[in-house]
Order: sequence, then structure tokens, then C-alpha cells
Amino acid sequence: MIVMTGALMAQGTDVNVDCTELELPRNGDLTGDGVVTANDAQMAMWIAVTTGTNFQVNLLCSADCDGDGVVTEEDVTSIFLRVLSLETCIDG
Repeated sequence: MIVMTGALMAQGTDVNVDCTELELPRNGDLTGDGVVTANDAQMAMWIAVTTGTNFQVNLLCSADCDGDGVVTEEDVTSIFLRVLSLETCIDG
């Protein structure tokens, strides 16, 4: 789990990013291609379970599907459900 607030590169489990203030979308589209796919969900899962790795802030924000400031397995599930058009993220 990565908790977010902070800088342009984030690392570890105590990272904090204010996506709203930075005006970064929390939409599940980690690849930035305009389409949410299983690849986006796979990337989000990697972020949710990996610690001690640097991630770009835009990836963290996109992976935080529910907008609670924490990337978790629940966000990953929401992104997978978005792929199936069964759920949406906070920003689309």
C-alpha cells in the first residue's frame, strides 16, 4: 500500500500526493492512452503491492481510483471493474 502526499516522484509506503491540488486525474488510466484496460489494472496492482520503488506522481494519482489518497487492492479492483464497464473511478 502506498499512502500519498508529496513531490513529483514518490517512493515507499509513506508517500503522499495531493492529486486534487496538482489537478491530476484519478481515473484508472495509468498508461495515459485514454482507455482503461487490464494493463492499467495490472500497473495499479504493481503500485499497490510494491514498496521502496519510485513511481511518477501521475501514475499514483491514476491508480488512486477512489481518491482516498491511498493506492490499495480496492483501487485495483475498481479499475478492473471499470474495464468491464461495471464501475467508475472518482474522476471518470
